[in-house]
Amino acid sequence: MSLVENWCTGEGLDAFHALVVKQVPVKTTVKHIEETLMTIKALGRVRVRGRMFNPQSQSLMVLCECSERVNTPTIPLDVPPIEGGELWTLHGPMDEENVNTEKRQTDPLSQDS
Repeated sequence: MSLVENWCTGEGLDAFHALVVKQVPVKTTVKHIEETLMTIKALGRVRVRGRMFNPQSQSLMVLCECSERVNTPTIPLDVPPIEGGELWTLHGPMDEENVNTEKRQTDPLSQDS
């Protein structure tokens, strides 16, 4: 199972309506995260459902629930925060099976099943 699926199981969410955002700075507000992700129209309304600190990257991993079904191959690999800064990487359900897997493996936070 992917990180998204594991985290969704623990939170009681539908993994097909969720994604994990990585490389989010620690001091980023929930509002800022949600506003940034809602710039991706295919996700619909986005709500933060969990945050976890990653000591390796010194950043957050954020679980988000989307009103629309997340079609991983059609969403961007990363998104620029609306207030500027480093790109955040996006990881949808069943990311390991995604055609973009080889590009995503450069992320040191990738999780093997």
